[in-house]
Order: sequence, then C-alpha cells, then structure tokens
Amino acid sequence: MTRLLFPLMLLALAIIATFSQLDRQARYTPELSRWVPIPFASFSLEHSLQHSLDNGQVEQAQLAARALVAKRPIPAEHQRWLAHAMVAHGDQNGAGLTIQRAARHGWRDLGVQQSMLVLAMQAEDHEQVALHLAALWALAGDRELLRQFSPTVLEQPVSRQRFAEVMSGARWRRSFLTNGPTVLSADLFTATLSDSQKAGVTFDCKRLDKSLQRTGTANTERTEWAHKFDC
Repeated sequence: MTRLLFPLMLLALAIIATFSQLDRQARYTPELSRWVPIPFASFSLEHSLQHSLDNGQVEQAQLAARALVAKRPIPAEHQRWLAHAMVAHGDQNGAGLTIQRAARHGWRDLGVQQSMLVLAMQAEDHEQVALHLAALWALAGDRELLRQFSPTVLEQPVSRQRFAEVMSGARWRRSFLTNGPTVLSADLFTATLSDSQKAGVTFDCKRLDKSLQRTGTANTERTEWAHKFDC
C-alpha cells in the first residue's frame, strides 16, 4: 500500500505543478485559461470567465466568477464580473444585489458606477442617480459615456439640483466646465450652472468664460454669469 501511495503522491504533485504553471502562463497567453480547472485557477480566472461569457457557457462563467470573488473579494471589478455572469444566467435580482455590494467599495470602478446609475434610473431614485452620475464625471474621460447619461439625468430638476450640490465640494468642477458644453445642450449646461451657483459652487473665472463662449452665450450674458460667480 505504501509503495502505491508514494507514486500517487508524486503524480498528484506533478498535476498540481502543471496546472499551476498553466495558470501563471495564462496571464500572457489567455488561450491557455480554458485548460486550467477552476480549483487550480487564479491568474487565469478572468480570462476563463470572459471566454465562457463570450461563448455562452453560462454555468462555467458563473462558476469562474464565484471562484474569482472567493479568491479576491475586495476588487469591485470582480463583483461586477459576477453580476454579468448572473445576468447571463437569468438571475437579475442576484445581479442587482451583487452590483450594490460592489458599489460599497467600488467608487473608482467606472463599470460599477455605470451599472449602479442604470439601476438607480430604473428605480427613479433621483438621489442615487445624481450621486452615480457625479461619480461618472469624476472618473470618466470618455465624453461619449457622459453624453449617454448626463442629458437624461440633468433634465430632471431634482437630480440636477442634487448633482450641483455634489459638485460644490468636488475636484471635477474643472471637468464639468471642460466637457459640459460638448456633453450638454447650451440650455441644460446653463441650467446646471444656475443650480451650481445656488449650491455655492465656485469656478475658475477664465474657464467659466471660455465654457460659456463655447455654448454661444452672448457677451452680456457672460458678464452676468461672471457677476453671479463673483468673477
């Protein structure tokens, strides 16, 4: 019995070593991830998950996503991957709860914020809509993403006012002046400026004037805006 046990142990160690090597190599050669069983996977899990989702392997995708979260639960991105897998599996409620968990420590994850914004819009939760849109402005350099959501959200007075309040203490005020004229209509941009002024937001005066010029605001109106913001 002992003679049989020792070779079996060596074989088991060899198998573990082989899969571990494949797992590490999958960081550089993603195609190898499909050959790494989930119990042995670590580095290859994200590739395996993406491959399963792309090929409609729903059960495998969910197993890989759960393993990824179990091994590294903190990154919000991993929770987001699990939510995608749950959606593919038809578990909408579970996906929503998973995204909410991700949002607790995923304010810097653009994908999480976008998902949370969509959920808040569906629930017509204006407070959360404004907060998650503000997060997109703080994170996104992608004007298309801002253009996709900002007009719809800021057309709602309640959301626009809350958005302006959040902006009052935010570092992305500069981003709003830079991107606002191209993301929003002139009327919506100035309406948001008006709410911002009421909320006590301060802007760099030169940037404010340039932004208003880009919207086609007349000289007399720009002077009025300058006075409103104590420029």
